[in-house]
Parts: sequence; structure tokens; C-alpha cells
Amino acid sequence: MNVLRQGLPFRLFALFFFLLSAAVLIIALGSLALHQNAMRELVANRDERAARAAATAIVEQLRQRITLLDGLAVQTAGGETPLIVDLLADQFGGGLAIWYGSQLIATNGLGASHVSFDQNTTFSPLVFDTATQQLVLYITSIRDDATVVGGIYPRQLVAETVNAIVPIGAETGVMVVDSSGTIIYEHTNYDDAFDFGDHPGVVEALRGETGSQFAETVGGEHVITYTAVEPVGWALVIEEPWEAVAGSFLDATLLAPLLLVPLLLAALLALWFGGREIVRPLQQLTRQATALGAGEFGRIDEPVGGIAEIRQLQSELQAMARRVAMAQSSLRTYAGAVTQGQEEERRRLARELHDDTVQSLIALSQRIQLAQMTPEAPPELEKLRQMTLQIINDVRRLMQALRPSYLEDLGLLPTLEILLADMEASHDLETRLTVGGEARRLPAEAELVFYRVAQEALTNVVRHAQATYVVVHVRFSAEVTTLTIQDDGNGFTPPTTQSAFAEQGHFGLLGIYERAELLGAQATVSSSPDVGTTVAIVLPVPKNRSRASLY
Repeated sequence: MNVLRQGLPFRLFALFFFLLSAAVLIIALGSLALHQNAMRELVANRDERAARAAATAIVEQLRQRITLLDGLAVQTAGGETPLIVDLLADQFGGGLAIWYGSQLIATNGLGASHVSFDQNTTFSPLVFDTATQQLVLYITSIRDDATVVGGIYPRQLVAETVNAIVPIGAETGVMVVDSSGTIIYEHTNYDDAFDFGDHPGVVEALRGETGSQFAETVGGEHVITYTAVEPVGWALVIEEPWEAVAGSFLDATLLAPLLLVPLLLAALLALWFGGREIVRPLQQLTRQATALGAGEFGRIDEPVGGIAEIRQLQSELQAMARRVAMAQSSLRTYAGAVTQGQEEERRRLARELHDDTVQSLIALSQRIQLAQMTPEAPPELEKLRQMTLQIINDVRRLMQALRPSYLEDLGLLPTLEILLADMEASHDLETRLTVGGEARRLPAEAELVFYRVAQEALTNVVRHAQATYVVVHVRFSAEVTTLTIQDDGNGFTPPTTQSAFAEQGHFGLLGIYERAELLGAQATVSSSPDVGTTVAIVLPVPKNRSRASLY
């Protein structure tokens, strides 16, 4: 039974491998058939393009000669003989003749029997020239009273045009046949008795069609491509043996499925090794690195295994995590000392302003009042006294910002109400404070951090947000205490990391994050353009403290 249990995974793997190999072989053979069909279509499309290009080139050659004849007809106006007749002799090997009315005014071997007056430009049937033993195609152009006839040797024209476009090899056949079955041009291995009129593709091309087909002809299966040559009504057919195109390649590719089996085995082995020794350790190491970035330094110590390079990478990450943890601890200690020193300096400045500056201003105000009691007191003293009282109020407001004495006496919520009232009185801003849950006092350091976060957020609203409304919400629950400041300002795109806050000049928001970390809370800043900004700080309630100890 144990042997069976031990061999069962191997048998399952062997069965899986056999089925996978069979599937791969079936797919390979099917792909070979699909590849052969694709090759046949590719060759047919290639030959179709070549046939259309050759037919277009033949038509262009004919149109060039028609243009020449039209030009001669125009130049013959008034019965004058064009001067370039002899220069065009090489373009019209079958002869050239010009009539004005019924008078033959220039000729190069052509007579009146060759003239057709049906339309402005016509193509006469092929005529066999006994002198040159060649077929001649006559083109007639009639303009006003001038008639110009030119004869060309179609075999020569077709040969020059087709050879320049179609790659004619030893086994490639090209033929051009007219509507009566007369062979105009032929480059094939067929004998003279072969009937080209019944050849595949000829009938279709004479009907004006363009296409390709595979047909069994002399010598095996051939790829036959055909197209019509307008406006002369000819059929252009290109054919080549299929085996000459793809036979050797397909024979070689038949061995490809046999090579897939060892390749498949090697691929499965490499996949198994890579998954066990590289992919899975790297995935685990990636999760640990993500946790490391979130501050979970202990996760990096869990072994991941894998190849030596991955283990070495984990060792380096572990050393880096220890250095980062030490640096963060030192940074928190330093930031805490700086923050504490800052608060101490604020309290000292507040005391000095209260004990010295405010008292001096009060004494100055009293002296001004005494001076006002004298009969010769100028009326400007009242303005001076009002200015002194305003300075006293401003200094007291500054003292409150430096050292929120209400925070120690009344607690967080009344101090926030006072802060919002001052903001609303001194700026064009509507404010509201909401409270959720059962309100309670927090530790002094926690209330101070919450107050400073609200103070910094409201300062940013006034300076940058261009907001008209701001809501401060404090929520108390058994697990956390949450402070949220939300405005309806223009918003911005916040950085994704804390270090980016300093790079972009958001030092106030960075201070919010640092104060929250020193307190053990979590701060977030969410915003987007034109939808406002929300600053939140969440402080967990310590589990080792009773609820009464928070008051």
C-alpha cells in the first residue's frame, strides 16, 4: 500500500505527460496541415499579385501607345504630316500610317485595309504578318479628320513586360491567350499540340475574372493564377508546380513533431526547476519586500529557499531591513526630541509674550487712558489706544496658537471649536465641527497631536485650497479615535510616498505624517483636482489601558 501511495504521484505525472505529449503531437500535425494550407494560400496570393501587376503593366504599355497615336492625330490637323513619325517607328514595329480624311499622308508599311472607324480608339483583331511571321495588333485613333493606325507585335510587348515583373524560372509557366484561343505569348514546358484554350484559368480570365486554383495538369499539381487583360480581352495565366514551391520545405517540417517530445520533456523539467527554485522563492521574497516597505521588518527574516542568488538577495534585504529599522528608530527619537523641543519653545515664547509683551501693551493702554483724561489731550490718543488694544488681541491670538491653553483646561473638542471660530472670524470660510460616538478625553500628547494636525490642515485650507466650506469630524469608538478635516477646495494630486512630500514642498503635510508616526497613529491625505482635500488621522486605543485612564 505504501509503495502504491508513493508511486501514485509519479503515475499521475506520467499519465499527464503522455496525454500532454499526445496533445502536442496532434497539435503539431494539425499545425503542419494548417501551415501547408497557409503556404498554398500565400503562394496563390503572391502569384495573383504578380498576374495583376503584369496585366496592369501590359495595359499601361498599350495606353502609352494610344497616347502617342492620339498625339499624332492632333498634330495632323490641317493635313500637315507630323515630324516625329520616323521617331516612333520603334514603338510600332507592325507599322504606322496617318490619314487625313481619305488621303494617306504618311505610312510605314500600313494600308487602308487596316483602318477601323468605329470609335475614337479601337483594337483590331490579331493579324498574322506573313513577312515577319508574327501576330500584329493594330491600334486606331481618330481625331477630327485625322486617323492614325499603329501596329505592335504583342508577343514582344508581353514578353518584355512579363519578364520584368514575373520571376520566370525553369518550371514557371506564363501564357497569354486572346478570346479566340490564339496564343499571344507562351513560356511553358508543354508541347505544341497542347490545347491552351481548355487550360484551367483561361476560360475564367476571358470572362474577366481574377483568381487562382490548384489543378492536376501535366507534371502533377500546379498553382494556376489567372487574370484578364483589359481592354484587349486577353487572358493572362501563370502556373508553377506546387512541389517546386513548398515540397522540400514541407518534407523537412515533417520531422518537427518528433523533435517536440524531447523539447517538451526538457521544457517541463526546466519549468519545474524554475518554479521550485526561482519563481516561488522570488514571489515570496516579493511579498516580504512589500511588507518591508510597509514597515513589517520581521517578515523579511522568514526563509524563502531557492537558488544561491535568491538566498544572497534575501540576506542583503535582511541586512538592509535592520539598518532601516535602526535608522527609523533613530529618526523617530530625533523627530520626537525636535517636536518636544518645538513645543517647549512655543510654550516659552507664549509665556514671554504673556508676561512681558502683553503686560507692557496693557500698561501702555492704561497710560493712554490717563493721558486722555487731561484737558489738553489730543483726539488722536483714542486711535492710538484702539490700535494698542488690537495689538493685544493679536498677541493673545498668537499666544493661543503657540500654546493652546484651552487644550489643557477644556480638552480637544472645545479647543477645536475655538480654533474653527477664529478661522471663520478672520477668513471668509464657513466651518463646522461634528462629533461621532461618546466623547472622551485623550492623553495630553494625543490631544496635542490632534490639535496640531487640525491646525496645520486648516492653515493649508486658508493658504492654498481656496475653499468656502470645511468640516472637522471627530469620531470616538472603542477601538480608534479618528480626526477628519475635509474641505471643498481646488484639491491637488498628492504624492504616493512620504519622501515625495518633501521633494514637492509639502512640508506641512509631511509634518502631519511625522506627528502621527510618533504618536503611533496612521495619517492619510486624499485629494484630487477640483474635488477638495481630506486629511485624516486614526489613533488606536491602547489595549492595555482602561477606558477611565483616557480621561
